[in-house]
Amino acid sequence: MISDYGILVKDFMNHKYESSWEANIVEGNVEANINDIYDYIKRVNLVPVSDYIDYIYSKVKRQPILAADVFQFSDLEDALFRVCSEVEKVGNPGLNFNRIGKLLLNDGNERTDVAFNKYGENHIKVAEMLGLAFKHNGLFYISSIGLCVNRLELDDRHKIITRLILRNKLISQILIASKQSLNLESFLYDLSKSTYLRRRTNIRQILGLLNDSEEYDFSYFLNNIIY
Repeated sequence: MISDYGILVKDFMNHKYESSWEANIVEGNVEANINDIYDYIKRVNLVPVSDYIDYIYSKVKRQPILAADVFQFSDLEDALFRVCSEVEKVGNPGLNFNRIGKLLLNDGNERTDVAFNKYGENHIKVAEMLGLAFKHNGLFYISSIGLCVNRLELDDRHKIITRLILRNKLISQILIASKQSLNLESFLYDLSKSTYLRRRTNIRQILGLLNDSEEYDFSYFLNNIIY
């Protein structure tokens, strides 16, 4: 049953306020709503995790999962935090995959543009899936929450990441399905066997962040997943 936090949960799950802040970011006014964003994150974090799970069960409809919905990354830290900090350092101007890849792979080693493009694509798309980035006119920007996430205290950072993961399409669908035994490979029927095997580790890493939560015991769901 949804608690008194219901309106806030609904707004968060539907990206209501974040969408309204994107215009300022695209226009270069990245600090315009910063105090509102911090306050929003604080309020979102105050809502118990169980309320978000209740919302998923009561309001989120079952949807087919496509290959594009499944995480693909090489380094989770790059996908969640470094991409936010590196793009912010250059002013969050709206970047393509190649530029993002070069910001992340800044170790001085020579790579092809194909390698930079692929690395940038994979990691910014994961950030987008979790609400830390968004796409506008073919370019990617760090979102309002993404601009704040690295400035948060560690506990607040863990809490908002947990809630962003729960909001994600793939994860919310897995949680709905894993109330009983769930064969993940069969669930992700849109993926070929080889693609599933490559991305399985990435899914487990994201679910592992939920498993590490000190706010809620996710083992009820996670122990039902057969990888």
